[in-house]
Amino acid sequence: MRNYLSIDIGGTNLKYGVIDHSGNLLFKQKLPTPTKKDDFLATFKQIVSKYHRQIGGVAISVPGQVDSQTGIVYHGGSLPFLDRLNFQQLIQSEFGELPVGVENDGKAGALAELWLGVLQDHPNSAAIILGTGVGGGIILNNQLLPGSHFQAGELSFMVNNYRLVGNDKLVGMSCSAVEMIEEIATKLNLPDKKDGIAVFEQLSQQESVAWKIFRGYCRRVAYLILNIQSVID
Repeated sequence: MRNYLSIDIGGTNLKYGVIDHSGNLLFKQKLPTPTKKDDFLATFKQIVSKYHRQIGGVAISVPGQVDSQTGIVYHGGSLPFLDRLNFQQLIQSEFGELPVGVENDGKAGALAELWLGVLQDHPNSAAIILGTGVGGGIILNNQLLPGSHFQAGELSFMVNNYRLVGNDKLVGMSCSAVEMIEEIATKLNLPDKKDGIAVFEQLSQQESVAWKIFRGYCRRVAYLILNIQSVID
């Protein structure tokens, strides 16, 4: 059995690991996602070059609208410099005919949960991915729903407050886990405003300021779950 390189491209961190055919994680690593296209491409190629002789393929989850048949990303979500980047061509031009799978990050999360996680045996279900924005994936009759424009399950773009203007009215802002972590870290004067582990250590102790912010965040996520439930039952 061959192993596979799995790369999750997030708005904050770039996470990668090697998995076996059964989905067992053999190795994992993460680093901050480069904010410029040239830096990103150099880092991405470096990761693939390190493992390409040991693997049977590369699986990539990425923000934005993704045509999984061609491997092209549109818009790039929180990483707009990824717009129209073709990951299949990028990898195969550098490393030969290595099989490449590309999917939107929220949809990839839903597929993973359907395969090995909590969505097993639930033919009609959804996954909510809380990160820099809010990714999602919808499963209908045990199949991923891609949408006519590859956008089904893009929960970040749902409006949850009609009184606000701009991005503040969107789920991607109000339910951003990264925004919640930064708010708590700022209020507690933590040295690293993006240190989720430090923030959740405070939450595990129910630190009063952190806990109040977190409860408000969880209520907004609960509203999101209610909205999804009302649509797909």
